[in-house]
Amino acid sequence: MKPWKRGALVLVLLFGVAWLLTGGLVVHSYWVNPFRSSNKEFKPYILAEVKCPSATIGIPFVYQYHGDRLPFSVALTYITHNVVEEPRIEFERLSITFLDGAEADLLERFPGGLVPRATEHWYIDDLHVHQKKPSLRSEVTIEDCVPTRAAFTLRIKGKLLSHGETVETFEADWRFTPSYDTHTFSTWYWILLSGA
Repeated sequence: MKPWKRGALVLVLLFGVAWLLTGGLVVHSYWVNPFRSSNKEFKPYILAEVKCPSATIGIPFVYQYHGDRLPFSVALTYITHNVVEEPRIEFERLSITFLDGAEADLLERFPGGLVPRATEHWYIDDLHVHQKKPSLRSEVTIEDCVPTRAAFTLRIKGKLLSHGETVETFEADWRFTPSYDTHTFSTWYWILLSGA
């Protein structure tokens, strides 16, 4: 056998053994802690979370990359223990400011504000005691409002109304900076991890 054929055969065998051991490679990358919140006293508590749609590219059992795709959305959750009649959340400001100074005004997406629903809020307090309290809750997702993976600031300001009167106010400026955690796995281990 010619030396170059022997070398090629050894190379193919090495790749074959590596593939049998790994099944190929899987890279998983995700945004770490893409959320911010304020006021744990629940008068009100507001949570903002960046929703990153998942995306997978590559060839199975060779190389796959599991990450996210643009644009991102922002999910807002509003919880208050001030339970009132005819509640309505009215925004005075709701915008995203990007590093280049560009600003996206999101107020137009909620011209009539939001109407929270009465519910029971279950949570664990700072003393690790289970609590269950009457509350008002509203959840909404602002779809496709973040077109880039660059840092941005979400600015929110508004009030909870009852019969047109202000019950409580809220205001927050949250900075979101993409911070990705990336891990590489063998395909066989990835299958075990994902339960596929």
